[in-house]
Amino acid sequence: MYVMNQNQRRLVDPRCIPETLWDHRSGTLKLPQALAQVYIDLIDSKGIRSLALSRSPGEHPVGGISQEQTDKHFAQAFDGSAARMELAVLDPMDATSPSSNELIRSVLGHHVCIIEAPCGAGATAFSLLATIAELRAQRVLPRLPLDVVLIGADFSTYARDYAREVLGHMATTLEEQAVFVKGEFVPWDVTDKMSNTDLIQTITLRSARVNRRLLVVANFNGFLERNGNRKRSQAQLEELFRHVSGEGSFAIWIEPCMNRAIANGGLLRWICTLLGTSWKRFVRILGVNVSDDPIRTCFSHFKIPIDPDHTARVGLAIIGMQLSRSEK
Repeated sequence: MYVMNQNQRRLVDPRCIPETLWDHRSGTLKLPQALAQVYIDLIDSKGIRSLALSRSPGEHPVGGISQEQTDKHFAQAFDGSAARMELAVLDPMDATSPSSNELIRSVLGHHVCIIEAPCGAGATAFSLLATIAELRAQRVLPRLPLDVVLIGADFSTYARDYAREVLGHMATTLEEQAVFVKGEFVPWDVTDKMSNTDLIQTITLRSARVNRRLLVVANFNGFLERNGNRKRSQAQLEELFRHVSGEGSFAIWIEPCMNRAIANGGLLRWICTLLGTSWKRFVRILGVNVSDDPIRTCFSHFKIPIDPDHTARVGLAIIGMQLSRSEK
């Protein structure tokens, strides 16, 4: 059944989150089984299980351009990134409900274009789709036909190859819940104007007939805070957000909930400044009063797919944005 909490205006009442996704007794996330199994299968087929099991709690691998960097990032960060998006969608502690509602509303049915940039191996987008599919399977959400154009953009060829493999393994499970995905994974260097133009042209061509567009930016802090990349990327990020804006468009920016992302001077504070200045004609912060902090945060734990007797902590910092245009 499709559940709404009338008091909190939640599209999915936290009390109705199925046990397949959330252990209500311990307050622990479980990745959607289909996605968790794909992750395990790819870990084993690539021979990187030992790498996945050797992660350090204080280590936060940043994806790189090489095969070695990509393997490490997939092995040690894919499940955490997926859990972060799952936390944003389900919002079991009622901390980020405006963004949760919009994420769910974006993929209830009809035609949607999801742009994940950067996409890495696609953990964020696939977590969204797998979570929605499981909510459908458990009859929490209606099983309406949903056609998804998924555009994943990343500078790493190896990461894009991983994303294609994940989609190949996930397609049948998603289709069982009437979620039909056509994926395209394209090269993207956010610091390069021509590369950004190529991505925008792809979005224009692929999303011409969709009802809604969802732009997902996740786990970008590690890259943007190195070597002056934030400054070199600002114009391209503005162009991307401006292009995607319009009726039926929504965006989220997700980062791990760490001081270097949410403190004064951090990446998300910088984004908030842009939203109030140069981006204000095409972005409106979602569900925020003047006195509210636009950055919503929460923490949880998730069961590690390759070691289900243990959990890892996941922190979420999120900004939800309605990409609606205004004259001023």
